[in-house]
Amino acid sequence: MRDTLCNEDYLKKKIILNENYIRKNIEEIVVLQEDIKNGIQRYPRENSEIIYDTKLMLFQMIYSSICAKYSLGLSCDSFEEMYLLGVKMISDIGYRRIGYVHMIQFFSIGMLLEISAKEMQKLIEKADEEEQDDILFDFLVSACGWERNINSSQFQKESPYSKTLEIIKLAAENREAANIRLKKYVEKEWLEGHASYGWKTAHKKVGYVGLWSFESAALAKILALNDEKLKSSSHYPYDLAHYKSNKRFSVKAIETVEKNRRKDETGEGIVSNRELECIVPAQFQNMVNTAIMDYDKLEDEEFWNKYKLSEIWYTLEMYEDDKKKAILLGTILVNLLVDKGYIIQIDYKEDIEDYIDNIKNFWGEQEIKLVRFELENDQNYYAKVPRISNVKNMYEVHILDER
Repeated sequence: MRDTLCNEDYLKKKIILNENYIRKNIEEIVVLQEDIKNGIQRYPRENSEIIYDTKLMLFQMIYSSICAKYSLGLSCDSFEEMYLLGVKMISDIGYRRIGYVHMIQFFSIGMLLEISAKEMQKLIEKADEEEQDDILFDFLVSACGWERNINSSQFQKESPYSKTLEIIKLAAENREAANIRLKKYVEKEWLEGHASYGWKTAHKKVGYVGLWSFESAALAKILALNDEKLKSSSHYPYDLAHYKSNKRFSVKAIETVEKNRRKDETGEGIVSNRELECIVPAQFQNMVNTAIMDYDKLEDEEFWNKYKLSEIWYTLEMYEDDKKKAILLGTILVNLLVDKGYIIQIDYKEDIEDYIDNIKNFWGEQEIKLVRFELENDQNYYAKVPRISNVKNMYEVHILDER
């Protein structure tokens, strides 16, 4: 057992069930593909839709099985074949439905397994096709000696992944400092950055198969960092990081163009709701304004895909059902600002005092105060806003002064 927080019997059963499910549904996909060729329609839903959703579920099962096998303590070569099947699923369904976190984690696993360039190129091509804009993904790709057709200008999920930039830069200046920074990222910032997913308490729930920071291990391998002190970590895949050592990496200086990352500052602001400019920093105002306008003009599915809402609403149907019950725009904007690192999200059982130093001040010399955004879930959302601000609502989300 690599993750002692897991239930060993559950992991074994989960692996068997997943593999049976995968085998059965691959057979069903073959039948449906033949039906399409022969013009046969057996179900109310289109065959192509069923195939797509089935492949999405298959990818989730594959990823779950890889984590379960690793947590159980099985050899890394035990899931290489399954990984290749996952590559095929991604090639067919893309990244939009599986979300950014799965994208970066899955790609990192492939790097650590040293999967062939031919297979990894399929993942890169799909990212390019969807115009995935992410600095960390670019770095992983270039370190392997591969190229993308686009140059990224942002971290798709600022918290925690923008922290990796500090590790990368330190590695070129002070290797020991980079080792220490990596350890802090894995042991503290990585889980905190995924508070919205409930990762801190995930091990207490049924279905836990382990949580592994695969991108941390990929960075350690690329940068040749000393990860010995993370060997016993519950979230650092040490054995996978040292599984193979045949790949040679090319570490180029990573250049973050600040004018691109802060391009919103030169925009027109939140023209669709000027009041929000009092609580949304300049570098995020164009993003918020665009989201507000898109919410009104785009079809539900197009909006859901564009803003990757599968990480909040698992399916389009769930999103549409909730939209009928209430206005969701405020909730969406809060989550966008969480991803950008402006709003911090913690479990309701956590004490804000333990996280207060992690809340960034985007307001320069202005006097600030702490506010809480009140969403209808078991999470708390905090940000620092100008003290003179008197905005009480972000659409359906109430804003409460904390201090």
